[in-house]
Amino acid sequence: MFSSFYSSFSGLVNFSKGLNVLSNNISNMNTQGFKASSANFHDLVYKNSQSLENQSSVQLGNGVSLGSTRLDFTQGEIQSTGNDLNAAIDGNGLFILQDGKEQLYTRAGNFKFDDNDFLVDGNTGFKVLGFGSGGNLNPINISHLKLNTPTPTSEVTFENNLSTGSTSHTVSDLTVFDSLGSSHELSLEFTNNTGTVPGSWLFDVDDSASATLSSGEIRFNPDGTLQTGFNTHVFSFAPTGALATNITFNFGEPNNSASGVTSLSLGSTSSLAVDAQNGIAAGSILSTTFDENGVLNIAYSNSESLTAQSLALAWFSNIQDLVQAGSALFKSLPNNQPIIAKANEGLSGSIKGGSIELSNVDLTEEFTDLIVVQRGFQGSSQIISASNELVQELLDLNKGR
Repeated sequence: MFSSFYSSFSGLVNFSKGLNVLSNNISNMNTQGFKASSANFHDLVYKNSQSLENQSSVQLGNGVSLGSTRLDFTQGEIQSTGNDLNAAIDGNGLFILQDGKEQLYTRAGNFKFDDNDFLVDGNTGFKVLGFGSGGNLNPINISHLKLNTPTPTSEVTFENNLSTGSTSHTVSDLTVFDSLGSSHELSLEFTNNTGTVPGSWLFDVDDSASATLSSGEIRFNPDGTLQTGFNTHVFSFAPTGALATNITFNFGEPNNSASGVTSLSLGSTSSLAVDAQNGIAAGSILSTTFDENGVLNIAYSNSESLTAQSLALAWFSNIQDLVQAGSALFKSLPNNQPIIAKANEGLSGSIKGGSIELSNVDLTEEFTDLIVVQRGFQGSSQIISASNELVQELLDLNKGR
């Protein structure tokens, strides 16, 4: 009879622990990347006795124990956040974080860049690990990519027509870039020189102050195509403070009416204009986003873009051996080494940029388990009360004499 006290007491103690597991799950229902746990109850050691008459055995249990808790790694809901540095894993994998020399793992991809341009976990400040160009695992850093270096203009191409019926033509929207990435507005002043040299047009290259930087000539064949040797013009461009660079004006392929500038009789108005120039201004970062392969893409203010490192994902042959460390982090035991890969490689899932994985706590399931645990606790307390009443009856036998 007295053993029932201990068996029921083990029920009270361990159902309380089960209640703690449930309460922790429910309290973290809004924690990003949180994985719920379930309580596994085990029956305790049995006492065995055997009757000498019929050789039958009697087994009496000693109660219950919370044998273990099991992590639920099912996928949580992925929610779009609009934050480019958020990332969610769709499938297997955990992000790898570095705290000093220790590696930790998480499903909560709430990232940001710190003051030293390292990608870090927004909750702990731990560095996020990724793959570099050599395939090595390193903290993701963009300090060398914060500025997109300028490219000075080396070529300007032109298109359309210089009409033989016009005497002059001006191209005023000619933007070029120097070695520092600064833009400069130039203009081209064309003069019809056909009266002196058949098919000849002279031009001056002027800066924004109308100072002539260079002069040149282009010539056309009788069919309006460019003549060989008169289809390009090269000059040195050296604005104050910048290095001198050579700029080539390319008016098109010679003897080809389908390429570049022509000189056909189309009235008194010419339409020659700039087609393209290959200079690029200096650019600062506009956005950083992750693609489905976890690659960090950087867009710059000069319309250029670059790719940086890619996120590294870890998975484990025994995922249940991970130890919860708070802040939606996990640690691995020494004998449970991670399998590390890029997103969409091997066992790893894909990355949803601008999104976050929510907790996988199912309130319906948690409240159902809560009722079961509550009933178990109540039942154990009732057994203790009943056992106490029986013991009291035994103690009161003496009073009945």
